[in-house]
Amino acid sequence: HTWPYQFKGIFGCRNFLMETPDKEVLAYADSRWFYFDPSTGQPTKIDDSEKAAYRTEPAYDMEYSSRKVKCPENLTLVEEVDVCQNYLDTNHHVNNGQYVRMAMNQIELKSVKELRVEYKKQALLGDVIVPVICEQENETFVSLDDEEGKAYAVVQFKTIR
Repeated sequence: HTWPYQFKGIFGCRNFLMETPDKEVLAYADSRWFYFDPSTGQPTKIDDSEKAAYRTEPAYDMEYSSRKVKCPENLTLVEEVDVCQNYLDTNHHVNNGQYVRMAMNQIELKSVKELRVEYKKQALLGDVIVPVICEQENETFVSLDDEEGKAYAVVQFKTIR
């Protein structure tokens, strides 16, 4: 299931829920989106006609984390990734799911209990992504940076002990 639960300013908030036919919850998620005006290429306030097109429902009962992923300072450089055509979406920038896949490719994946991603800026065809990682006791951070060290996306994996 998926449903919006709030629209405010440029942001829309949406929950996702996966469950079995017997209603056993398998996974749940929260996501925050921003409204984008393709004619200007800029975020913009969500207009009332767009809001009216989506019926909001109550937010899922879960722990909600900050929108920002706080990445540690002690990160280790791993192999750079060249942005090629197959990473791009219909907006001609790296697809959000590809950032997660790139992060997963940088680490030895354990049993993940929580995944958080903060998307900061768009990577485009020809850009170079410089992954840096930090592994701590029960979590791993992968910052997918540009060549100047500014993050395109920060991915946090919390693992089961």
